[in-house]
Parts: sequence; structure tokens; C-alpha cells
Amino acid sequence: MGTIGLLLSIACANVANLVRVRTESRRPELAIRTALGAGWTAIARVVFAESAVLGLAGGAAGLAIAYVTLPLLLSIGGSDLPDVMLVSIDPTVVLVTVGTSALAILTFALIPVLHFRLPGRRIADAQRGGARSVTGGPAGNRRDPPGAAP
Repeated sequence: MGTIGLLLSIACANVANLVRVRTESRRPELAIRTALGAGWTAIARVVFAESAVLGLAGGAAGLAIAYVTLPLLLSIGGSDLPDVMLVSIDPTVVLVTVGTSALAILTFALIPVLHFRLPGRRIADAQRGGARSVTGGPAGNRRDPPGAAP
């Protein structure tokens, strides 16, 4: 069970990293939403909705794969299992799958939401995509008064 939990944690961390990268690539869009008056909760809802779709689809796909492959696996080695280890997909398995998916959604969707909310993230930086401006920073925007020596 520990190995299965570790494998699940690694898979969830990979998906969380993909969600974070996707959210990072959407910074200009989220910055425009913020500039138009969208609050932090509206942005969090968008990210959580995407994560919920991913997490629930992953949980449903995992249950479907287990449902299809369980008879095959039991036919291969089911006779060697003791009676106590009878394996089946019952409502408890479905509830644990839904609970695990929900926990993964809440935990790993929170990472990109908090990353976007960090102080110091300015809307202008997000709209530029974090790239340097053509002028080379604040010093390039400074205008000397006419007649001043360079």
C-alpha cells in the first residue's frame, strides 16, 4: 500500500506541475481578467474548475481501467489469493477513488492559485508574460529634460 501511495503522490505531483505550468502560460489572460475587475476568487474558480475536470476525469478513467482489467488480473493469479484477499470493485472503492480525486484536486489546484496571488506580481509584468521590455527597464523609460547633458 505504501508503494501505491507513493506512486499516486508522484502522479499527482506531475499533474500539479502541469497545472501550474498551464496557469503560468495563462498569466496574461488572468492579468487581463484582474485588470477588468475579476477578484482573486474568480481567478481561483477558473483554476479550480480546470483542476476539477482533470481530477475527476482521471479518477473516472482509473476506475474504468480497474473495472475492465480486474477480471483479467484475477484470472491470472486469483487462485493463489487467500479468501480474505478477495478483490472487487464495490461502493467503498468508488468512494475512496472520489475522495482521493477530490483531495488531489484541492491540494494541487491550490499551488497555482497561490502562486498567482503572490505579492509582487504586477499586472503589467503578467501582461508582458514576464519578458523584459524593449526599453530595458525603468531606466530606459526615463526622459532627460531638454538641453541636459547625457
